[in-house]
This record gives sequence, C-alpha cells and structure tokens, in this order.
Amino acid sequence: MFRLLASATAMALVLTGTAFAQDVTLYRVFVADHAAGKVTAFDLNKPDHRWTFETTGQAKLFGIAGGAAVAAVQSDNDTVQFFTSGIDLHDHGDHSDIEISDPAAVGTALTGPRPFHLVDHGGKVVINYDKGGYAEILDGHELAHGHVEVTRFPQSVPHHGFVAPLGNHWLSSVAPAESGDAPRLGLQEFTLSGAPAGDLATCTAIHGEAFSGNYLAAGCKEGVLTVTTGAGGLVYDMLPYPADLPQGSTGTLLGSTGI
Repeated sequence: MFRLLASATAMALVLTGTAFAQDVTLYRVFVADHAAGKVTAFDLNKPDHRWTFETTGQAKLFGIAGGAAVAAVQSDNDTVQFFTSGIDLHDHGDHSDIEISDPAAVGTALTGPRPFHLVDHGGKVVINYDKGGYAEILDGHELAHGHVEVTRFPQSVPHHGFVAPLGNHWLSSVAPAESGDAPRLGLQEFTLSGAPAGDLATCTAIHGEAFSGNYLAAGCKEGVLTVTTGAGGLVYDMLPYPADLPQGSTGTLLGSTGI
C-alpha cells in the first residue's frame, strides 16, 4: 500500500499485491475530494469505472488492513468512516488467492472529539482523539470484512498524540495534566485499560511514528526515539540529532518491514 498526499486532495493508492495462483495485480485508488465532501474510487487500469461515496467533511485517507480497507479520518467533523476496498488476499503460504469485488461503504462510522492520528500495526488499527483523551482500537481483519468493533484506550489528558501496539505491549504518548497546547512529554507503556506499565521515556513534543522491522520510531525535539521488545520488556534508545542538522524536530517518519 502506498499513500500520496497533495495540498488540495488526499489520495490513498491501495496496492493489493500479486496473487500468484491467478497472476493478478490490481491497483485501486481512493481519492478524497475536499471541496465536495466525498470519496471516489477507481481502478487504475479502468479510470472511467468509478464508485463515489459521501463523507461528512474533508477527509484524510489511510489504506489499512493490508489494503483491504480504507479509513477516512475527518478531524474537523469529528468522524471516521470506513470503506472496504473490494480487494481481499487469502495467503496460502506459497501463493495467495485474490477476490475482487466492488468497494463499499461500511455502515458503522466512529464519532468523537477530533480524531487525528491513525496507527495500523500488528493487525490493529488505532485512532487517537485529540480532544477526547482516549484512543479507539479496532481489529484490522474485522474491518476488512466491514465489521467495526471498538475497544477504548483511556489517556490521562486530551492531547495531540498516538497509541500504538508493539508485540503484546501498548504504548501511548503522554502530555502534562495542564496539556492544552503544551508539548507532549514522551512515550510510556500502559495496560489496555490505561494503567501505567512502565516508566516514561522522554521524547519532548513527540510527533509522528513509524514501524520499521522490529522497531517503533517516534520524532522528538531531542532526536528520534526507538522502541523494541527485549527479554526484559521494552527497550528504548534515543538517537540524537547530529550537530550539523538544522534546528527543529522530526515530524514525519516512514517505515519499512525490511529495514
């Protein structure tokens, strides 16, 4: 799955992969129209064959669940809508079978105070509500089949942050009690019920995350914080910025399963 963003239009390009048994590769594109409040889907090899879905407002699109679904996060309208891509791969080890159908809108939408950051990892899709003080966790496999089942992850205060799974652990950004627009403090492990399960790892103004191999990386003022699982639990390491880099902090990270 590739995701492309432009200033006027948010585009999610979902790459299904190749099903070797059927020798099929299909590119299906989802485009969010910020002016009209709609999402248009089409196949790259048949651009005139289109499907259109209404949204509540402007949406930022995320290809999720291995390209089987798309999330339309509408921060200014307190809504998250989902669409099944109509592309479903069934892995059989030495090959994959592919099922192709029309994309469809999932009947259940999420509502809450300013949904923003979305994390898709380990079969879980997690959406942070910046003004709600919580995140909602969904099962990617269920979403791929149009089922929305939500587990709420409580945070101490509302803030612009994220919640992410790492193995059997749950990590959340942390902000001071008087948060508002105050800088985030760092990253900390919690139980699924929101109870602290580890010490705070400092990562001032934490913003942006990515998974690469067995690591989670997050941008901080001090550098890039990495987290991985070890024999005794989670292992944190701060990678400081070289002295010759411009002042500032990391905001966007891109990960890879092979790096």
